[in-house]
Amino acid sequence: MRKRTIFGLCLLLWSCRPKPSEPTAISLDPPKAKLGDAVELKVDRAPLSWSGHIAVRNSVVRIDSKNPGFRLTAPNGFTDIGNTDLYVTLVDEKGYEIPLANRGQLVLEVAASNVTLEPSAEEVSPAGGSGKLRITAADGFHWAAANLPDWIQITPSAEGSGSALLEYKAGANTTGRPRAARIAVGDAVFELTQSAPRLSGFSPFRTAADTTKTTPAAGDRTRSDSSSTTK
Repeated sequence: MRKRTIFGLCLLLWSCRPKPSEPTAISLDPPKAKLGDAVELKVDRAPLSWSGHIAVRNSVVRIDSKNPGFRLTAPNGFTDIGNTDLYVTLVDEKGYEIPLANRGQLVLEVAASNVTLEPSAEEVSPAGGSGKLRITAADGFHWAAANLPDWIQITPSAEGSGSALLEYKAGANTTGRPRAARIAVGDAVFELTQSAPRLSGFSPFRTAADTTKTTPAAGDRTRSDSSSTTK
């Protein structure tokens, strides 16, 4: 009788043991998108505040609970069509890693866009610059450059149809801070970034020349002393 009681108690304790928490489910919305589109990471049963990153090939995309979306652009690692592996890592507000289903691996089906741009991203100097932008599209497909800021000009035209070769010109950056533009051409995106100009004639550090005092020569000190004595 006593053995049965002990055995029953052991079964009760085993059934009441702490069960490991299930990994957090994650998904992509939509699961299939075109180059240049926006995709959002959906996190199931996640804490109110979380942050992390998505590794795509050799690129890393930063995300958090307030900004869970990202775009399928070349700087983010999306350059080819077809299935693309994504590796997600998330942490809670205390910095503890959140266990994810399938070890955080997702697959996104990337479809070709109606328009392709070459290059898809470029950088110009603070003084400004220009470059070529090649558009590839089907004959008769009409496209137009959208979100074009006033510091960028496109010639010969910011709209057209079919394939074309354009030239972009960026003016000098006089804002004092870096700036960027995401120009949509059809359903593709061209990203142009420009760094801030460096301040000239200013250094937060004093140089040795600034701190060196001029010491008069021995002869000059003697003449100075004798002149003051004569007076």
